[in-house]
Amino acid sequence: MDSTHCKVHQHSNGPGSPEDQAIGKSRGGLNTKIHLLVDVLGRLAAPIIVTPGNVSDITVAPVLLEDVENTAVVGDKGYDSRELRDTLRGQDCEPCIPARSNVKNPEPYDAALYRARHAVENVFQRMKVFRRLATRFEKTKRMFFAFICCVLAAIYTADKLW
Repeated sequence: MDSTHCKVHQHSNGPGSPEDQAIGKSRGGLNTKIHLLVDVLGRLAAPIIVTPGNVSDITVAPVLLEDVENTAVVGDKGYDSRELRDTLRGQDCEPCIPARSNVKNPEPYDAALYRARHAVENVFQRMKVFRRLATRFEKTKRMFFAFICCVLAAIYTADKLW
């Protein structure tokens, strides 16, 4: 599981409520975040979640992991939380999440298993080839989500044709 930022174009920030837009301000300016959970082959394993760019990864993790069981879950340091690890173990999952640098008693993780995180990074890389997704032009969250679905359909269709 992981997330990526999409820069928001200046003209996409229009009228309406913040919930309808999913645009948040962070250090890099206006951003939107896409959260994904994929399997080892890069296929979606949970619903896509679109949030403002200033939303932390750890707050979205419980929603991504609702239906996951009997597997290992690999995440980056943004998902480092004892509560999340306990929740995963309660679902018969093995958490593979490295500790942040400021943790006093870091929990060990499987470095070989952590290399499997490249699957979600590859999906993000293939998604961001589409400029319209890398730089968000849509004004509403609904339209941006629809474009994300179109991009993923194009990616997965192209994979099956190869």
